[in-house]
Amino acid sequence: MDTAYRPLAGARIEVVDGASAGVSAVSDADGQFALSGRFNAATQFRATREGHESRTQPWNCSVAVCLGANNAQPWLGFYLTVLEPTVNIAGDYALTFIADSACTDLPEIARRRSYRATVTARPADGRSTVPGFDLKADGAKFVGTLDAFPIGAAGARLSLWLHARHDPAIVEDLGENTYLGFSGTAQATAANDGIIAITTAFDGWIEHVVLASPLGSWYFPQAPALSKATCDSSNHRVILTRAH
Repeated sequence: MDTAYRPLAGARIEVVDGASAGVSAVSDADGQFALSGRFNAATQFRATREGHESRTQPWNCSVAVCLGANNAQPWLGFYLTVLEPTVNIAGDYALTFIADSACTDLPEIARRRSYRATVTARPADGRSTVPGFDLKADGAKFVGTLDAFPIGAAGARLSLWLHARHDPAIVEDLGENTYLGFSGTAQATAANDGIIAITTAFDGWIEHVVLASPLGSWYFPQAPALSKATCDSSNHRVILTRAH
Protein backbone atom coordinates (compact mmCIF):
# COMPACT_ATOMS: atom_id res chain seq x y z
CA MET A 1 0.00 0.00 0.00
CA ASP A 2 1.04 3.61 -0.23
CA THR A 3 1.07 5.74 2.90
CA ALA A 4 -2.51 6.87 2.20
CA TYR A 5 -3.56 3.21 2.68
CA ARG A 6 -4.31 2.67 -1.02
CA PRO A 7 -3.40 -0.66 -2.69
CA LEU A 8 -0.40 -0.47 -5.02
CA ALA A 9 -0.40 -2.64 -8.13
CA GLY A 10 2.85 -3.44 -9.90
CA ALA A 11 5.15 -3.30 -6.87
CA ARG A 12 8.02 -5.79 -6.98
CA ILE A 13 8.64 -7.73 -3.77
CA GLU A 14 11.83 -9.80 -3.53
CA VAL A 15 13.59 -11.91 -0.94
CA VAL A 16 16.88 -10.21 -0.07
CA ASP A 17 18.68 -12.96 1.85
CA GLY A 18 18.35 -16.39 3.39
CA ALA A 19 17.57 -19.75 1.81
CA SER A 20 15.20 -18.27 -0.80
CA ALA A 21 17.15 -15.15 -1.74
CA GLY A 22 16.20 -13.90 -5.19
CA VAL A 23 12.60 -15.15 -5.15
CA SER A 24 10.25 -12.36 -6.20
CA ALA A 25 6.64 -11.51 -6.99
CA VAL A 26 4.63 -8.54 -8.31
CA SER A 27 1.59 -7.13 -6.48
CA ASP A 28 -1.83 -7.35 -8.15
CA ALA A 29 -4.55 -4.70 -8.43
CA ASP A 30 -5.41 -5.19 -4.74
CA GLY A 31 -1.78 -4.83 -3.65
CA GLN A 32 -1.60 -8.55 -2.82
CA PHE A 33 1.32 -10.88 -3.63
CA ALA A 34 2.54 -14.40 -2.84
CA LEU A 35 6.10 -15.65 -2.27
CA SER A 36 7.03 -19.33 -2.12
CA GLY A 37 10.18 -20.38 -0.30
CA ARG A 38 11.83 -20.87 3.10
CA PHE A 39 11.76 -17.85 5.39
CA ASN A 40 12.25 -17.03 9.06
CA ALA A 41 12.08 -14.00 11.35
CA ALA A 42 15.50 -12.79 10.16
CA THR A 43 14.69 -12.91 6.43
CA GLN A 44 14.68 -9.50 4.77
CA PHE A 45 12.18 -8.58 2.02
CA ARG A 46 12.35 -5.55 -0.27
CA ALA A 47 9.46 -3.77 -2.01
CA THR A 48 10.04 -1.35 -4.89
CA ARG A 49 7.75 0.58 -7.22
CA GLU A 50 8.36 3.47 -9.62
CA GLY A 51 7.61 6.84 -8.02
CA HIS A 52 8.01 5.47 -4.47
CA GLU A 53 10.83 4.95 -2.00
CA SER A 54 11.91 1.32 -1.70
CA ARG A 55 11.54 -0.37 1.68
CA THR A 56 13.28 -3.38 3.20
CA GLN A 57 12.00 -5.20 6.29
CA PRO A 58 11.42 -8.64 7.86
CA TRP A 59 7.99 -10.15 8.33
CA ASN A 60 5.70 -8.92 11.12
CA CYS A 61 4.01 -10.85 13.90
CA SER A 62 1.46 -9.88 16.54
CA VAL A 63 3.34 -11.82 19.26
CA ALA A 64 6.99 -12.23 20.25
CA VAL A 65 7.43 -15.62 18.51
CA CYS A 66 5.57 -16.59 15.35
CA LEU A 67 4.80 -20.22 14.49
CA GLY A 68 5.40 -21.26 18.09
CA ALA A 69 3.12 -23.09 20.51
CA ASN A 70 0.38 -20.52 19.91
CA ASN A 71 0.68 -21.03 16.10
CA ALA A 72 0.58 -17.27 15.50
CA GLN A 73 1.03 -16.59 11.79
CA PRO A 74 3.49 -14.03 10.38
CA TRP A 75 2.42 -11.45 7.82
CA LEU A 76 4.30 -9.24 5.40
CA GLY A 77 3.05 -5.79 4.42
CA PHE A 78 4.70 -2.63 3.10
CA TYR A 79 3.77 1.06 3.15
CA LEU A 80 5.66 2.75 0.32
CA THR A 81 6.25 6.50 0.53
CA VAL A 82 5.73 8.54 -2.63
CA LEU A 83 8.67 10.66 -3.78
CA GLU A 84 6.63 13.88 -3.90
CA PRO A 85 6.50 16.03 -0.72
CA THR A 86 3.79 15.20 1.81
CA VAL A 87 1.28 17.96 2.48
CA ASN A 88 1.30 19.33 6.04
CA ILE A 89 -2.21 19.30 7.53
CA ALA A 90 -1.27 19.65 11.21
CA GLY A 91 -3.48 22.10 13.11
CA ASP A 92 -6.85 22.65 14.75
CA TYR A 93 -10.11 21.81 12.96
CA ALA A 94 -13.82 21.34 13.21
CA LEU A 95 -14.75 17.73 12.37
CA THR A 96 -18.32 17.19 11.15
CA PHE A 97 -20.16 14.01 10.17
CA ILE A 98 -23.34 14.27 8.07
CA ALA A 99 -25.49 11.17 7.60
CA ASP A 100 -26.82 10.08 4.23
CA SER A 101 -30.26 11.67 3.73
CA ALA A 102 -31.64 8.17 3.10
CA CYS A 103 -30.84 7.19 6.72
CA THR A 104 -34.31 8.01 7.99
CA ASP A 105 -34.04 5.66 11.00
CA LEU A 106 -31.30 7.73 12.62
CA PRO A 107 -32.50 10.28 15.19
CA GLU A 108 -31.81 13.96 14.50
CA ILE A 109 -28.86 14.12 16.89
CA ALA A 110 -27.07 11.44 14.82
CA ARG A 111 -27.70 13.04 11.44
CA ARG A 112 -25.20 15.88 11.85
CA ARG A 113 -22.57 15.96 14.59
CA SER A 114 -19.53 18.23 15.02
CA TYR A 115 -16.47 18.10 17.27
CA ARG A 116 -13.32 20.11 17.80
CA ALA A 117 -10.28 18.23 16.51
CA THR A 118 -6.50 18.51 16.58
CA VAL A 119 -4.35 16.97 13.83
CA THR A 120 -0.71 16.19 14.65
CA ALA A 121 2.08 14.69 12.55
CA ARG A 122 2.71 10.97 13.04
CA PRO A 123 6.32 10.36 11.97
CA ALA A 124 6.43 6.62 12.62
CA ASP A 125 4.14 3.65 12.06
CA GLY A 126 5.36 0.24 13.18
CA ARG A 127 8.93 -0.50 12.16
CA SER A 128 9.12 2.08 9.38
CA THR A 129 8.98 5.83 9.12
CA VAL A 130 5.65 6.46 7.39
CA PRO A 131 4.20 9.91 6.69
CA GLY A 132 0.84 10.45 8.30
CA PHE A 133 -1.17 12.21 10.97
CA ASP A 134 -3.34 11.49 13.98
CA LEU A 135 -6.65 13.25 14.58
CA LYS A 136 -7.96 13.57 18.14
CA ALA A 137 -11.49 14.81 18.74
CA ASP A 138 -12.48 17.06 21.64
CA GLY A 139 -15.41 19.11 22.86
CA ALA A 140 -17.60 16.15 23.86
CA LYS A 141 -17.58 13.14 26.17
CA PHE A 142 -16.16 10.06 24.46
CA VAL A 143 -15.99 6.38 25.40
CA GLY A 144 -12.52 5.37 26.59
CA THR A 145 -9.95 6.07 23.88
CA LEU A 146 -12.53 6.09 21.07
CA ASP A 147 -11.87 9.72 20.21
CA ALA A 148 -9.14 9.49 17.55
CA PHE A 149 -8.11 8.00 14.21
CA PRO A 150 -5.11 8.10 11.84
CA ILE A 151 -4.96 10.02 8.57
CA GLY A 152 -2.68 8.45 5.98
CA ALA A 153 -0.90 10.83 3.58
CA ALA A 154 0.77 10.22 0.23
CA GLY A 155 1.78 13.54 -1.32
CA ALA A 156 -1.46 15.54 -1.38
CA ARG A 157 -3.69 12.48 -1.06
CA LEU A 158 -5.26 11.74 2.32
CA SER A 159 -7.09 8.78 3.80
CA LEU A 160 -9.16 9.07 6.99
CA TRP A 161 -9.13 5.63 8.61
CA LEU A 162 -11.97 5.12 11.09
CA HIS A 163 -11.47 1.35 11.39
CA ALA A 164 -13.11 0.66 8.01
CA ARG A 165 -16.47 -0.62 9.35
CA HIS A 166 -14.88 -3.18 11.69
CA ASP A 167 -15.56 -1.22 14.87
CA PRO A 168 -16.02 2.49 15.58
CA ALA A 169 -13.09 4.87 15.89
CA ILE A 170 -15.24 7.63 17.38
CA VAL A 171 -17.90 6.93 20.03
CA GLU A 172 -19.59 9.82 21.80
CA ASP A 173 -21.30 9.32 25.16
CA LEU A 174 -24.53 11.31 24.84
CA GLY A 175 -25.62 10.58 28.42
CA GLU A 176 -28.35 8.34 29.84
CA ASN A 177 -26.66 5.21 28.38
CA THR A 178 -26.95 6.63 24.87
CA TYR A 179 -24.04 6.42 22.43
CA LEU A 180 -23.17 7.56 18.92
CA GLY A 181 -20.49 5.74 16.91
CA PHE A 182 -18.74 6.27 13.56
CA SER A 183 -16.76 3.70 11.54
CA GLY A 184 -15.52 3.81 7.95
CA THR A 185 -13.08 5.48 5.57
CA ALA A 186 -12.83 8.70 3.58
CA GLN A 187 -10.52 9.85 0.79
CA ALA A 188 -9.51 13.45 0.08
CA THR A 189 -6.90 15.66 -1.55
CA ALA A 190 -5.34 18.65 0.20
CA ALA A 191 -3.72 21.71 -1.33
CA ASN A 192 0.02 22.15 -0.84
CA ASP A 193 -0.58 24.76 1.86
CA GLY A 194 -2.71 22.30 3.87
CA ILE A 195 -6.43 21.96 4.50
CA ILE A 196 -8.70 24.98 4.55
CA ALA A 197 -11.88 22.96 4.24
CA ILE A 198 -12.51 19.48 2.86
CA THR A 199 -15.90 17.89 2.29
CA THR A 200 -15.80 14.32 1.05
CA ALA A 201 -17.73 11.06 1.09
CA PHE A 202 -17.60 9.01 4.29
CA ASP A 203 -18.03 5.34 3.44
CA GLY A 204 -19.08 3.46 6.55
CA TRP A 205 -21.69 3.30 9.27
CA ILE A 206 -23.19 5.62 11.85
CA GLU A 207 -24.89 4.04 14.84
CA HIS A 208 -27.10 5.45 17.62
CA VAL A 209 -27.79 3.07 20.48
CA VAL A 210 -29.54 3.29 23.86
CA LEU A 211 -28.51 0.57 26.32
CA ALA A 212 -30.04 -0.77 29.52
CA SER A 213 -26.81 0.02 31.41
CA PRO A 214 -23.62 2.04 30.78
CA LEU A 215 -21.11 1.01 28.14
CA GLY A 216 -17.60 0.05 29.29
CA SER A 217 -14.38 1.60 28.01
CA TRP A 218 -14.75 -0.13 24.61
CA TYR A 219 -17.56 -0.44 22.11
CA PHE A 220 -18.69 -3.95 22.94
CA PRO A 221 -22.17 -3.54 24.46
CA GLN A 222 -22.95 -6.25 27.01
CA ALA A 223 -26.27 -4.82 28.12
CA PRO A 224 -29.43 -5.22 26.02
CA ALA A 225 -30.14 -2.44 23.54
CA LEU A 226 -33.34 -0.57 24.31
CA SER A 227 -33.13 1.02 20.86
CA LYS A 228 -30.62 0.86 18.04
CA ALA A 229 -30.40 2.59 14.67
CA THR A 230 -27.54 1.87 12.28
CA CYS A 231 -27.07 3.27 8.80
CA ASP A 232 -24.34 1.85 6.54
CA SER A 233 -23.80 3.95 3.43
CA SER A 234 -21.15 5.24 1.04
CA ASN A 235 -23.06 8.54 0.86
CA HIS A 236 -22.37 9.92 4.33
CA ARG A 237 -20.22 13.07 4.38
CA VAL A 238 -17.32 14.17 6.53
CA ILE A 239 -16.03 17.74 6.72
CA LEU A 240 -12.70 19.04 8.06
CA THR A 241 -12.59 22.82 8.45
CA ARG A 242 -9.48 24.53 9.72
CA ALA A 243 -10.10 26.61 12.84
CA HIS A 244 -9.32 30.34 12.60
